Amino acid sequence: MALIDVNRTRRALRTGLALGALLGLSACDFTDTGRTGELGHGYFFYECDNNPDDGFCDRAALDREFPAAVAVGSMFKIDFEADDGTEHLDLVSGCLDCLQRTTEGFTMPAPGRAPLLAENGEGEIFDILHVEAKDTADIVVRVDGEPWPDGQLVLLPTTMHDLTATPQAADGTELGGALAYSWEIADESIVQFSSSSARNDVSLIAITPGETTITVSTGDISFEIPVEVKEIG
Repeated sequence: MALIDVNRTRRALRTGLALGALLGLSACDFTDTGRTGELGHGYFFYECDNNPDDGFCDRAALDREFPAAVAVGSMFKIDFEADDGTEHLDLVSGCLDCLQRTTEGFTMPAPGRAPLLAENGEGEIFDILHVEAKDTADIVVRVDGEPWPDGQLVLLPTTMHDLTATPQAADGTELGGALAYSWEIADESIVQFSSSSARNDVSLIAITPGETTITVSTGDISFEIPVEVKEIG
């Protein structure tokens, strides 16, 4: 297996050279359980365990999908598994201004693509994955796992429902990554949250007949859901 000097490659990446031209790489391929690295030495996995506010994880089977892009400013987790069983590989950023490690994972502060490097303890690159970040332009809301339909959300008194929010790019791509959310109810005599309203998913209970509005926000993006609780019968 040909390993690559990390310092030489990082310099090339920072000067904007095309990685494919530099290394003769093909584009990433998807597998059943992750995304094939660009050097073909293993698989990158999008981790959903212990990442409670990642809306992508709410709808994707754990470790079975890889988002096309993550939300700018979100926190996300990626792991790597080598084909030959090599262990103790570190994931590091190939562009420290573009892809930053946090105490819980990674974040990208601006739109664009950045290289994530799997390297060994000797400073050699084992494999590479480019991660793309896009701005959040909208929020996709699901009710009990189903996309919220256009129009009013109609509920019956005493019923409980799960609402989840996922960031969406301007091109319609649903984005990975955990963001900070807030949920508000215009009239809490009609419906109430039975769980924390500071996460991307909340539990809602219908209280009494009437109409109100639920608003979910992340950053300066918000989405409103008109709600009606109807009498039974």
